[in-house]
Amino acid sequence: MLSPARKRRAVEHLEAHFEASERRACRVVGRPRATQQCEPQERSDEVVLVQRMHAQVRQHPRCGYRRSWVLLRQEGGLDSTG
Repeated sequence: MLSPARKRRAVEHLEAHFEASERRACRVVGRPRATQQCEPQERSDEVVLVQRMHAQVRQHPRCGYRRSWVLLRQEGGLDSTG
């Protein structure tokens, strides 16, 4: 099973290297054309959260993701939903 990003790249690869139409490439990969045509949008708040989590892991390498989450919440600025 491929992730959405890998399916997107697979469709682009089929279009570029095998001269397949977008319609056919999407059918082969099993990805809806409407999904392929929409540009992925990166959430800015998620980028900040991931950067903070990486910094937390560097400071406390033995902590798991649950403990890292607790430490981030204690720092402030995070709610329980993320």
